[in-house]
Amino acid sequence: MGNYAYLADGYGGLRIINVSDPTHPTEVGFYEAGWWCEEVAVSGNYV
Repeated sequence: MGNYAYLADGYGGLRIINVSDPTHPTEVGFYEAGWWCEEVAVSGNYV
């Protein structure tokens, strides 16, 4: 979605990565789900 990649990181939750510069991706946020996270789904503007 735009300049961001959303990465399911197992027990690490959901990682949000800025990929506007593909040679230097930067983690800009995360969501600690509290359970195993292995898939990411997009619906409209929602992840």
